[in-house]
Amino acid sequence: VGPGGTTPVDIVVLDVDDPSAADAVPPGGPPAAPVPGRVGPPPDEKRRGGRVLVVAIPLVVLAALIGLVFLAVQLFSTPSFDVPDLVGEEQSVALLEIADFEWDLQIDLARSDDEPRAGHVIRTVPVAGERLARGEPFLLVVSEGPVLRELPELRDRTLVDAVATLEGLALVPVTEQRFDEVVPADRVIEWSVVDAPDLVAGAEVEPDTEVLVVGSLGPEPRIVPDLAGADLPSVVTTLAELGLVLAGPEEDFDDDVPPGLVIAQDPEAGAEVDRGAEVTVTISLGPDVVAMPDLTGLTFPEAEALLEETGLVANLVFGASDGEFVEATLDGEPVPVGELLPRGTEIDVTFL
Repeated sequence: VGPGGTTPVDIVVLDVDDPSAADAVPPGGPPAAPVPGRVGPPPDEKRRGGRVLVVAIPLVVLAALIGLVFLAVQLFSTPSFDVPDLVGEEQSVALLEIADFEWDLQIDLARSDDEPRAGHVIRTVPVAGERLARGEPFLLVVSEGPVLRELPELRDRTLVDAVATLEGLALVPVTEQRFDEVVPADRVIEWSVVDAPDLVAGAEVEPDTEVLVVGSLGPEPRIVPDLAGADLPSVVTTLAELGLVLAGPEEDFDDDVPPGLVIAQDPEAGAEVDRGAEVTVTISLGPDVVAMPDLTGLTFPEAEALLEETGLVANLVFGASDGEFVEATLDGEPVPVGELLPRGTEIDVTFL
């Protein structure tokens, strides 16, 4: 019995985290009955409540941290913008459209047939529709004009081929034709850029540049000269200087033109012919004359046959046809042996 007449009580301290402690019997006997007036849940319920509290506190802290991170992202993140479609716009207009986005802008110049207008946007990197944060790189490619064309060499090509080549390069052919003594017909003699004649093959020009192409008509036609009365050496020289060729020559008698001179030509004087054409000339042999033969001792039939063979005509004016030759006259005058007479002259003969 304790002081004041109370009975002593053994006090046992249990570890709430040790399940085996609930079944332990303290020294000196079973545990005492609950103290009158004590309020609280049984020992098992206390243990469960402690575990819930231990789990709940970290979850609350994690949720708070996530909220703070989200708030920080919202407060401190860099704003981004949609890339607009700037293709085809004039450069100054495009720059105004993106001025507030504060991108790290780079402008490159390029040539393009898709956007041949100088100063207009060809493309952007990134392309329209993508998002780009402030301060990120943004490339604007601006046209300097259409792609330049390299001038081809056109000499010695056919005129048709040269024109087709220029048109295939979007250049504008301007054609001319002229006679040329060297370049064959339908071939290109020369060419040049209309506004820049010093440019040569390999130089670059813009589309629609005019290029003059001169095509050959071949050698210039020749006018046949008048060769009448010229001697043969002069004819050869004259025709050679004109690029014409002497054919023949032919020969013929002429009562008016001295021997060795031209009495006729083909083609005639003034005709237009190609270089290298043939010209035929006829050279005079002078009058067509024959020598009077000797009829002495011949009968008329014999004399008639000889005169005909010579080119003369016998006309019996007196005597018998079976007589002997006496005399030959022309217009009443005797014709001596060997005298030159025009072919076909009629000779009066006498036989007795």
